[in-house]
Amino acid sequence: MSFVPEVMDFNEVEWTNIREKIRQVCYQGAQSMTCTLGEVIPGHTVGPHSHKYEQLVFIMQGEADFYVEGIPYRLGPGCMMAIAPGVEHYICAVGDVPVLNMDIFTPKRPDRPDAESDRRGAEIAAKKDYRLSSKLAENEETKAGFPIFKAPYDKIKDFK
Repeated sequence: MSFVPEVMDFNEVEWTNIREKIRQVCYQGAQSMTCTLGEVIPGHTVGPHSHKYEQLVFIMQGEADFYVEGIPYRLGPGCMMAIAPGVEHYICAVGDVPVLNMDIFTPKRPDRPDAESDRRGAEIAAKKDYRLSSKLAENEETKAGFPIFKAPYDKIKDFK
């Protein structure tokens, strides 16, 4: 076999706190894309930004107003949205349930934010390597443990 994929279980890795009420795990195992899985808790501070990456957003839990060029789009579980490079956007969690969202960026994002690609994001996390691949958690308390991925297979609806 010439290609060996890098496998990551998001339940087993450590959360990275981006800022108050926003945390994520990050997968950098692909050649040309980055994948993050984040939790956004209602009441967080919004962070309008733009970057040079195309972004695909997938909401797995909760509801959010996702602003693109100042226009809010209500997204709930199962909703997807693509954001073009250079377009200002941000998420605003609404309701009582934390939002779980998966973001896929292409091309692959660097391990540090930079002013060119992330003008607001660079201000928020300039000293944090939050795009490095998440590391394995050392104990149960630091595991991401996304509830949506922990359902026993016999409890999941039949998708036939």
